[in-house]
This record gives sequence, structure tokens and C-alpha cells, in this order.
Amino acid sequence: MTNIVSTPTAQVVIIQSTGASSVISASTTPQIVVSNLTSQNIFRTIEIKIISDLTALLTGDLLTFCIPSDFNGMNLIDADAYVTTVSSSGLPTVQIVNATQGSVNMLTTPITIDVGEKTSYTAVTPPVIDTANDDVATGDLVTITVPTNGTGAKGLGVILRFA
Repeated sequence: MTNIVSTPTAQVVIIQSTGASSVISASTTPQIVVSNLTSQNIFRTIEIKIISDLTALLTGDLLTFCIPSDFNGMNLIDADAYVTTVSSSGLPTVQIVNATQGSVNMLTTPITIDVGEKTSYTAVTPPVIDTANDDVATGDLVTITVPTNGTGAKGLGVILRFA
């Protein structure tokens, strides 16, 4: 089942599936893809395209989204990010903040994307989940913030997995 909700600033796509993957294309507005993949372990993934592929990475609080009811009681178990144009100097850095639960960082070590790389999957310093602040509840507001943007990096997406 797929639901699409459009607003003046974002397109939200909610996808429920069993094993199928989803791809979102470049856009001038943020996009959120939520997928429910079922196997031995139940987990949910949110992929958010925050900045268009043609737009330079900005610093600061870039996007806030609301945790839906089917994520209630889940924990953040993985966090990754990607850019579509690499940084030539400096590490693009992404922090995940639960604004509802006292504006706490959900990562003790933020997501980094190494110079010349497009994703955080191979980062020298991987992100570390703060297990004291990894839980989410229905209605929690979660903010994606970028403390460091790197030089020349464009486009930004974040992939969060909950279980």
C-alpha cells in the first residue's frame, strides 16, 4: 500500500511492503519514504531526501518530521546519510535530534561522510547510537541537523532504521 501526501514544502510517501525496496528521485522539496520490511525481525526504515541534488549542503536544523503511531516504542538502530556531490574538504556531518524528548541527540557520534565519498556507509568514523536516547514515541518531533557541511557537497538524504 502506498500513500502520497503533498504539502507546499514536502512530499510524504508512506510505503508498506514485504521485502521490496523503494527509490526516490531528486526533488526540489524534501521527501520522506517509510517502508515496513517484514522478516524474522520487524523493523521500519525512513529515508528522507532533505536537500535537492543541485543545492549546496547547508548547516543548521534542516528538517523536522513527526514519528507516526506505527513507530511507537521503537528504537533507532541505524543511521546513515548520503550526498549526491562529494565534499572536496571537510566532513559533512549529520546529527539526529529528538526535539520532543528534551532536544536530545540520538547519536553519541554523529553521521559523517568522508571527503570524496557519497555515503556514510564506509566512513572512517561510523555513527554511534545513544542507547539512552534511541527510543521514539508517537508524535515525537525528530530534527535532522547539519553541524558541518563540507566544501562543495550538494544534495542530502538521511536513512534511519528503527526496530
